[in-house]
This record gives sequence, structure tokens and C-alpha cells, in this order.
Amino acid sequence: MTQLIDLLEEVRACRLCEPHLPLGPRPVVQAGEGARLLIVGQAPGTRVHETGIPWNDPSGERLRDWLQIGPETFYDADQVAIVPMGLCYPGRGKGGDLPPRPECAPQWHGPLLAELPNRRLTLLAELEHRTKNNFALVASMLELQKRRIPQRELHAPLDDAVGRVRTFADAYSALALEQSDNPDVAMKPYLEYLLDRIEGSSLPPSVRLFREIDQATLTPEEAVAIGLYLNEAVANACKYAFPDDRTGTIAVFFHVRGDTWRFTIEDDGVGADAFTDPGGGLGSQLLAAFAAQAQATHHAGPVLNGFRTEMRKEDQSELA
Repeated sequence: MTQLIDLLEEVRACRLCEPHLPLGPRPVVQAGEGARLLIVGQAPGTRVHETGIPWNDPSGERLRDWLQIGPETFYDADQVAIVPMGLCYPGRGKGGDLPPRPECAPQWHGPLLAELPNRRLTLLAELEHRTKNNFALVASMLELQKRRIPQRELHAPLDDAVGRVRTFADAYSALALEQSDNPDVAMKPYLEYLLDRIEGSSLPPSVRLFREIDQATLTPEEAVAIGLYLNEAVANACKYAFPDDRTGTIAVFFHVRGDTWRFTIEDDGVGADAFTDPGGGLGSQLLAAFAAQAQATHHAGPVLNGFRTEMRKEDQSELA
């Protein structure tokens, strides 16, 4: 324990990046030998820099709510270690906070993680932030391009493109969990997070969302593909299944059996009447591409009381 205490004192006295830090150095870190959960984020924001308390901001409130743990547990160093990629606030650029300083993680992560022998779970919080920002930048560029085009009839395709790019950003920002050396994603909280965002921002008032999600873990590549598939399928349902403020329900199912799973989005809208482009539309092509990314198959078509879009991961040994 003495060795960790000495190391933390050394970390908090670090001035390695001082010339590059507009508010000066204030390394923010939390660690105890008994900690079983390690949280690795990007870098502190201004509020965390001011208080010296990690995740002491709205994003921390959301993180604790998502983890379903209170502040007493979260700030108990013998239960939760917090070691961001950059330990000090890096400053702001034109697009928001700058990324963590590159000197920090190579200098301190190795020694700190070596002093966490009981670590069992690592949570990567917002480490997909840079990818998300890249998508956000593309969306902003498309928005600017749209404003320069006088023909209003050309705005709708650009709006669709902006929406899809922002969807990609959401899927990456929701990707969070890494467990030991096997960075699998817990699908239930991941999908619940995406569905809550959809429910809060994308659904028409006349449409409700139902979900039924099994517990399972998949690879990050599969998880991102499923997240993108979800957003595209729900967007299509909202756009085509419920014309003229028609009321209805979009149901989302993720069912797992052994090594196989099915991810289904089904609505009770107008069904076959909405099915105007079975093979050639961009939405259909994207859905098929997302399914392929997850090494699954894409199936879509009208059903008795609406329309169903489904991604299936079959048992490869049975298919062989």
C-alpha cells in the first residue's frame, strides 16, 4: 500500500506537460489496491480540473447512473480506480476540448496499473470520443454545404446524410466496455442506452418503443454494426410505417441462443404499403452492409401486421 501511496504522490506532482496546459497541471487520479473496477476516460474537463474530483460533472452523473452505483461507491478508491488517458485538463480547440496529452499515458499508466492487482473489469469511458468527433465534423461540413446550395429540393438528401453520420457518432460513443484482455461489449446496457436516446430524440409523439433484450456479450465490431443497424431500421420505420401521424409501436428484440442471436425491429405500421424499394435503396444497402460487418445476414419484408427488419447470426458449424 505504501508503494501505491508514494506513486500517487509522484503522479499528482507531475509537471511533464506543464508548458502545454493553459490552466496549469492538476493531475486527477483515483486508485486503491483493492479496486476491482478501473475506469479509463479521456481527460478531465474544466469542472473536474477546478475541483480535483474525477467525473464531477454531468457526464459523471450519467456514468454513475449507467453503472447503477452511487457516489459513495464510485469515489471509494478501494472499489473503483479512475485513471484517465490524460490526467490533466488539456485545454480547448476550435471543436471543443483537446484530446489528452500524448505524454501522459506512457509515463503513468504502466506503473499505476501494476499497483491494481485486484482489477477485474475495465470500463473504457468515452474512448470512442475521437471517432465520434470525426463523424460530428463530417456532419457539420455537410450542414455547411447544404446552406450553400440554393436549390431546396437538394437539401433533403443532405439532411438524410447528416442524420446517418450523426447516427454513426452515437453508435461509437455508446461503445464502452472492455473486460480484461477480451474487449467484449455487454449488449443489454449498450442497446438500452441507444434505445433511450432514440426514444428521447427521434420518435414521433404518436409512436412508442418496446424493447426485449437478452443479456449477452459480443465483439466491439458486432456491437457497432448492431447499433448502426438499429438506428437505420428505426429511422426507416419512423419515416415510412406511420404516415399522417398514425399511431403505432416499434418493437426491438435481441434474442440469444447459444452462439446464435437474432436482432429484430418490427413495427405495426402500414406494412406492405411502405415497402416500395426492396433491394436498391440506400437504407436497404446500409442494413445489408451492417449485417455483413457483424458476420450476420439481413432479412426484411412485410409481415401480417406491419414490417420486420432482422439481422441473424447463425451457428457457423451448422451451416458448414
